[in-house]
Amino acid sequence: MNMAISAIIERGKCVQGMKGEIMDYEVAASFWTEKDKTAKKMEPRELHIEIVEFLKAHHTCALATHSEDGVRCTPLSYTVHGGYIDIFSEGGEKFSHLAKNKNVSLTVFDPYEGPGTAKSVQIQGVATVLGPDDENYAKVLTEIGMGKLLERNDTLYLIRVKSNEIVYLNGSLRERGYYIRQVLAR
Repeated sequence: MNMAISAIIERGKCVQGMKGEIMDYEVAASFWTEKDKTAKKMEPRELHIEIVEFLKAHHTCALATHSEDGVRCTPLSYTVHGGYIDIFSEGGEKFSHLAKNKNVSLTVFDPYEGPGTAKSVQIQGVATVLGPDDENYAKVLTEIGMGKLLERNDTLYLIRVKSNEIVYLNGSLRERGYYIRQVLAR
């Protein structure tokens, strides 16, 4: 191995793979952020409307939670109300993670059918969990049109995700003159 590559590996910027290849993780991680610097952006309002329409046209997300105990990615149904992604769940390991770390990642996507067809919304946000014992539980359920859930005999918890950043990936944006990746930050 030459001296330059050894020096890069020692600084922690690259890792040598099992077959002896060198992987520069920093370069790979910066792929989208470098492209974003010169990308043609949608107007924030137009982007927001398109994201909400995409989210409302779907009903299943993958919710990723994390704590020192591990990572969990759970497929769940959701609805969109007043700037929140609302998810109902009976329980599970994700709640152990949420008790320790409210930061979540949530993804909704269309089936991939080849180059140029990718379409997804990726949300980085903060989750709030409401259960039947919370004073706002009944009020929130009524506000979002889910008051009928109060009549159930079993317990449902509400996970409300408020976004910090939303990444919209849509291969067809190129046809409209925009870059395929758009970011909406709060």
